[in-house]
Amino acid sequence: GKHFAIQFDGIFRDARIWVNGFYLGNEPSGYATQGYDISEYLNYGEENLVCVRVDATAEEGWFYEGAGIYRHVWLDVTSPVHVAPFGTFVHSTLSDSFDTAFVTVETSVRNGSAAPADYTLRHTLVDANGHTVCSALVSGQSVLAKAESHTERNFTVDKPLLWSPSDPYLYKVLTEVLQDAVVLDTYETTVGFRSAVFDADQGFLLNGKRLELKGVNLHQDHAGVGAAIPDALQAFRLRELKKIGVNAYRSSHNPMTPEMLDGSMRM
Repeated sequence: GKHFAIQFDGIFRDARIWVNGFYLGNEPSGYATQGYDISEYLNYGEENLVCVRVDATAEEGWFYEGAGIYRHVWLDVTSPVHVAPFGTFVHSTLSDSFDTAFVTVETSVRNGSAAPADYTLRHTLVDANGHTVCSALVSGQSVLAKAESHTERNFTVDKPLLWSPSDPYLYKVLTEVLQDAVVLDTYETTVGFRSAVFDADQGFLLNGKRLELKGVNLHQDHAGVGAAIPDALQAFRLRELKKIGVNAYRSSHNPMTPEMLDGSMRM
């Protein structure tokens, strides 16, 4: 009764995927995530074969890019009715005094079953200590079989702790999918509140204060490991860069790994 999906964060490159002989799809880029619903192709209780064909003949850049599966691979197991992959978008604006955040949570819910379904969403904003700041409901929603439903919910946060490089304070939004008061799925989204403005006279302003950007330009490979950088090494590089005053990072010349983005946000 569960829903199964497989997700590859990065395969270099032009990767084609099969499960038990069923062709799922192709992603030409070596840096893009590709994910597939595999619920109906699995042999439950038996062996399953996942085949990945990679062709790194053509490059995307002129630099060393490696080959093969070099980022994480995930097996996601959920209820048939669940938040879609990358299915939340949380964005906010701050008041002029920076003491109020106006938050919008956009959510896509996917129904992997063969029948329409009704559901309710509960969004809970949690601070860095795990304490609930506020919560909001989106009730009376429906989604067709094998389809997605999109919702938006707004709420206000008083006196939010602001994110900055010197104090990278983060919250998270817990999005729960409920049916008849039973939680079917929980999805976490990490968020921070800050105001970022480029001004012609003052330069870059973060939370109303001028901040000089001191950046570096780095490829995603590292000595000894190539492009398949362990998560701990990603974090080590960011810590060393921060020690010498770096507060901005340009990834050249491709999307960063999710772990690099997460580490940048947390540091």
